[in-house]
Amino acid sequence: MNKVLILTKNILAEQQMQSQLQLLNYEVFCSTDIYQSHKNMAVFSYFPVIMLSETIADLEVADVVTLINTQQSLVIRLTDTIYSEEEQALLKEKGVSGWLSKSYSSTMIRESLVLLQNNFFHTVPGSFRAVQSYNSDPFVSGSLERVRFSKTEKRLFQLLIEHQRETLSRKEICAALWRDGETSSNQSQLSCIVAKIKSKLKAAGYEGETLITRWGKGYTLDTMFCQFLQTNQAANVTDQLVQKTPELDQTAAV
Repeated sequence: MNKVLILTKNILAEQQMQSQLQLLNYEVFCSTDIYQSHKNMAVFSYFPVIMLSETIADLEVADVVTLINTQQSLVIRLTDTIYSEEEQALLKEKGVSGWLSKSYSSTMIRESLVLLQNNFFHTVPGSFRAVQSYNSDPFVSGSLERVRFSKTEKRLFQLLIEHQRETLSRKEICAALWRDGETSSNQSQLSCIVAKIKSKLKAAGYEGETLITRWGKGYTLDTMFCQFLQTNQAANVTDQLVQKTPELDQTAAV
């Protein structure tokens, strides 16, 4: 059983998160005293995962992190919002490895923790490497295998994978998918294709954000979904998806 420490200013604010983590088989300890007293710093080394509540102000987070061995423990910021890429970068500068939204469902919390721990603990030597084997998770190994994309859906998904963390404009995507490029008809068709991809990924079991629409800019893949795609099982499936995609002519139909 994995051990999680939640540092907070108000234990009552963590009841729902604590309950969800316990249902996911985590051993959870929630404390206000450890956060307030530097005398208890030795306790940090007992927990491979330490979560900082949203009740702790952003200005205080850096001070708290200095008390934690961030080479040994995964530090996660709890939030009631969704962090932008810029905000995530600021968190990392403070020594926080990732964030977790309290609005997530239990399934999404499970998958987010799998990704965060995979990304962190595979580089950590010693006993915490054996916290748990996450690569056997049935969600990660099986979800994308159930997705059946059309030719154009595959091509768009491939483009977004090739340009992870970038935003592709509608004009760029239309030019890649169709010979006549960005026409009113193709724009409308593109919106439908995006909606179908998102729907199929959700039906496959992925409950988080996948394709993000940036109004006035274009489309990109969600940061957390990109991390999911980097897991071994997901990567194998997406590699097969790309390899099985034939060389499309510019008039490929949906």
